[in-house]
Amino acid sequence: MNWQERSDLGLALIGDVHDLLRVEDAWRIDEPRGFQWWPAEFAQHVWADMGLYHHEQAVYRMHVETDLISGRGHHEDFELALETAIDQCTFSAIVYDKARDLYRLHSSVYASPENIHWLKKTFFAAAALQIAEARDLITSLSRGAAAVPASSAHPRSGLRSQPSPVVGAREQFFKPNGAVESRWTGVEEWHEMERLMKREALTIDTDHTHRLYAEFGWQGPGVALTSHEPRVQLEITTREPHPILGNGLHLTLTLPLALEAKRVAHLAIELNEVERKDWKRCHMLGSWSDHQDQLAFRCFVPNTLYNAELLPKLGMDMFVRAAWADEWCLQHRASAPEALRATLE
Repeated sequence: MNWQERSDLGLALIGDVHDLLRVEDAWRIDEPRGFQWWPAEFAQHVWADMGLYHHEQAVYRMHVETDLISGRGHHEDFELALETAIDQCTFSAIVYDKARDLYRLHSSVYASPENIHWLKKTFFAAAALQIAEARDLITSLSRGAAAVPASSAHPRSGLRSQPSPVVGAREQFFKPNGAVESRWTGVEEWHEMERLMKREALTIDTDHTHRLYAEFGWQGPGVALTSHEPRVQLEITTREPHPILGNGLHLTLTLPLALEAKRVAHLAIELNEVERKDWKRCHMLGSWSDHQDQLAFRCFVPNTLYNAELLPKLGMDMFVRAAWADEWCLQHRASAPEALRATLE
């Protein structure tokens, strides 16, 4: 089924993102339910899964994925550098393609008639920001970790020498809005987020203006980071600006594990890959990373994307993710491969 027919909601969103990215025909290859294109010297893949019915409506998982660096037969050597760098991500996670021995950036969302009014802009932003972040990571890792960029050529047009204008979208459309105060400062959504968290969290603390802190139960393996019982910690704040994009909304979900840095990085890669494959109705906007020597899922929402629904939606996504991570770590401790089992013990 060709995405250009826009015959379902997923394909229609693919078409909209294609138009917003201003993808040139000369640098595109159509694929089943999506396309691959070359915005620069590397490829980006955009596609929609077939819809699944949930509560009497079709839900489509949308993916955007950008080639990053080659593993060169020893991909483990790059895990720590990648997972430290991605800590300052927006919406993209580090995933590893074993078949092709390369790392990619990945984001995915669940589109439905109920959320398409705010999700379209967010998914487009994830695609555009992913391109800029891929270029940053390729440059820094090539210098600092001797990584080899996953450069490739269009089969007919060859290797792209002049990047697409969308490469400059971060500087043009996102960065200027970050120079003003966070658009989430003092909004009514903090009260809605508090009401939702009171039903799900063990404890919450909020100033109703800038910050919400919550704790969730943890039954999984690992060593508690504090003297009391281990808990998953969630912090949502407007007071942690992005180093490039400035002000916005930062979300950090931290697991209560005390691990050495290499194990944090390895488990972050593993969890990113599982999230990429699993359908769990939780948008994959952000990445598991090494955050201050702890395993955390991080997401930054730029000011440009302010929408009244984003704070409660992404906050509840973090609760879903906390419960999922607890269950996954507990279930896979015994069945995991030896290297991962050592990480969880």
